[in-house]
Amino acid sequence: MNQNESKVEMALRIALFLVLAIAFCWPLLSFRYYPLVTEQDTNFHLCRLMSLGNVFRSPVNFSIFQMNGIMLNPFYPWQTFYPAYMLTRLFHNVAKGFWVYYILLNWLTLEISYWSVREITQNKIKGMAFAILYTFSCYRAINGLFRFAIGEFIAMSFLPLVFWGMYEIFKGNPKRWFLLSLGMTCVMFSHVVTTFLLVCVLAILGIVFLLFGKERTKRLKVLCLAAFCSLGMNLGQITVMAYRMKQNQLNFPFKFEMVGETPNILLKAMLKNDMSGYTVGLVVFLGMMYCLLHFTQLTSVNKLLVTLAGISLYMCTNKFSWKLLEYTPLYFIQFPFRLNLFSTLFFIYVSVDHAFLKNNKRDKIYSKSAISGKWWVMICIIACLFLHTYSFSHLLQQEGYRFSKIDYRKIERVTRNTFTQDYSPKAYADQVGRNFYEQRQATIDGKRFYPKEQMEPSHYQADFINPFQHTARVNLPIYYYAGGIARLDGQVVKLKASSRNGGIQVDSPPGHHRLTLTYPYKWYEKLSYFVSFLSLACVLFIAQYELRKSFSTKGRG
Repeated sequence: MNQNESKVEMALRIALFLVLAIAFCWPLLSFRYYPLVTEQDTNFHLCRLMSLGNVFRSPVNFSIFQMNGIMLNPFYPWQTFYPAYMLTRLFHNVAKGFWVYYILLNWLTLEISYWSVREITQNKIKGMAFAILYTFSCYRAINGLFRFAIGEFIAMSFLPLVFWGMYEIFKGNPKRWFLLSLGMTCVMFSHVVTTFLLVCVLAILGIVFLLFGKERTKRLKVLCLAAFCSLGMNLGQITVMAYRMKQNQLNFPFKFEMVGETPNILLKAMLKNDMSGYTVGLVVFLGMMYCLLHFTQLTSVNKLLVTLAGISLYMCTNKFSWKLLEYTPLYFIQFPFRLNLFSTLFFIYVSVDHAFLKNNKRDKIYSKSAISGKWWVMICIIACLFLHTYSFSHLLQQEGYRFSKIDYRKIERVTRNTFTQDYSPKAYADQVGRNFYEQRQATIDGKRFYPKEQMEPSHYQADFINPFQHTARVNLPIYYYAGGIARLDGQVVKLKASSRNGGIQVDSPPGHHRLTLTYPYKWYEKLSYFVSFLSLACVLFIAQYELRKSFSTKGRG
């Protein structure tokens, strides 16, 4: 089969992927409303979306999450989420902008998946089949449509690129090391926990390669180069996160007890393709069964991938004791089901790679001609669309889950009133701290008063009167973080933190006053972001040069 695409074939593929991307997003197709709200993270991530308006000016935003001045963006990667904010500004409509972003993200997932597996296997049909099955996989739909875990959902778009990069470094063309760097960078720009899990898998694969691989010295040097470039491209996010974490005592996301589900419940959820079951779904289950039935016929690499996928799936059950890992970083991934991303990726890849072999054998029911291959792709499309529609429709009818839609015109009110404890000052954790902020309990020398407050994304202002004849301590319901600049009537004053509620405190002389507060980036934070941008530009230049040379060589061949 000729693996080079004509312009007509490429146009048809892109058009097909756009149609499929829209089909994935059908539950969101409303310009008047923003996506369905469940008891999950919808409001939280829409608040994050609205907070990106000042991300280049300040790590703190005063206009969201009860308008307490929360520092969120240094700890939740935002770079791959920022295009969603740009689209909402472009369309002047949160629902429409986010809808277009979801479509483009799904189209990007299809393209990355297609090219990754096509280049690994040198087979277009395998690339098409994998792209469709992976994009419409149940666990990915759970993250995107049910949990609304936007960071994980975005990160899953780049997992095939990371996989392609790993393949090139360990087995393929090591000159394509930049694929791993770019893939890991995009994941880091999306979700920290997924990045950590990928590093763990890379470490396992690196150890296996050290024991059994060929050209180990050469390829390990390239792996180190890829890791070094990834660090360079992520230096801005890492520096800001590390500095802000070191300078402040913060509340971190809740630590849940790590307990998997019973195998029977997981099996039922897989067979039903049940999104509320937090599992891999029917397609991955069938892929797993295929891999197990043909395990002895798999290549050594595919056997390793199936083993890793199986271990990941086993760790999602209650048969695995997470207590063994209680004092390791792996315990802090919050939910065992997050390992489903590896089961999804590896089981789908291996089953597609083995089922669509180039050379047909008598014991295979799959013909490998171009015509039959296209028919199998059509079957994949129809099956995925049916399962996707059925699963979401079934989810809406389940008891125990509440679904609603909120008019996009109310989004600003929603983002102002939404509560989160993540990365707030430690003192906010108790009920006294919560009441102080929720009820805006500003005090002056311990007595309640009502300043005139004005919040802008990067700027807080309060007008008040000190009625006493002496200097009084003013405590305002705005989070204290190190590095803030407070000005009283234009003069810089010392900013303190209340040990009782974590709010800001300043000393005020008698009379009328105006307090302003900003949280600018430090110069070394700005420098680290510049280094990240420069590193990204250099790696992208190398990538386009090497890939253009590679594809032009294939074209001549």
